[in-house]
Amino acid sequence: MKAHSNKIRKNGFTLVEVIVVAVIVLILAAVAIPMYNGFVRQARLDTVNNLAETAAAAANSYWRKTNSNPPNIAALNVHYNANKYELLCHSIAANGGLATCAAGNTFIVVREVPNTNTDIFAAVRFRN
Repeated sequence: MKAHSNKIRKNGFTLVEVIVVAVIVLILAAVAIPMYNGFVRQARLDTVNNLAETAAAAANSYWRKTNSNPPNIAALNVHYNANKYELLCHSIAANGGLATCAAGNTFIVVREVPNTNTDIFAAVRFRN
């Protein structure tokens, strides 16, 4: 007669194995989530910077053709998603504040519309 083993084989994972896997997943998430957020933020910055550079190039073209600043952003004929971005034409006033597109060092400023309080914006100088 065969002796039976006292060990009973169970199917499944032990609690220690599950905890180890959970810790590994949490460590990976702790590294991956900030990196992902950084990539998303950089992509948003690149988008507004590209849009600002495009609008500044259009403003330079407008100024060279008319020898005056554009009266508004619509005169630049730049296509963009107005629900997502806001294009502004500013000049730096003597007090350091922002004025309209009058004289002076003129900038095209682009910022995200839903997130006006964030630091996702770009300013590009034109007429230089």
